[in-house]
Amino acid sequence: MDKKNLTIIGLIILILISIGGFTFYLKKQQDMFQETLRVMEAKSGTSDGKKNQDPYKDGPVANTLTKIAPTIQGCYNQYLLANPKKIEGFVKLDWTILPDGKVKQAELISSDLEQEKISPCILSTISQLQFPSPPTKGEVYTTYTYHFKKTN
Repeated sequence: MDKKNLTIIGLIILILISIGGFTFYLKKQQDMFQETLRVMEAKSGTSDGKKNQDPYKDGPVANTLTKIAPTIQGCYNQYLLANPKKIEGFVKLDWTILPDGKVKQAELISSDLEQEKISPCILSTISQLQFPSPPTKGEVYTTYTYHFKKTN
């Protein structure tokens, strides 16, 4: 074999090794992206209505929200006084729980109710909550949807 053929074979081997290395790199990047996406879904909840799979949100946060449910229902009952024909609806909120358990920046995401009539009461209630401190000792982003029905 002459020098030219050896050079060509060497270049082909180098190209194949490069392609293999690049493929490995892309697979690692994809795996890291998937892991980042999984962590983000766990921290913020999923959009398909499934449980967060986050013990903090499924336990202490959910318990705190259950305790204040009558107050939130009271906001809806006040809303019904001005809108008696609206017998059901929803309000989706988000907020951040600080390391000390206090609420930072509760906001309305969406609602099928007249927002200016119901959201101030609910946002005020959420903003004043004291959650148990997050186990991560960092901020925890949370979303929650309240579904309302008229009670007699």
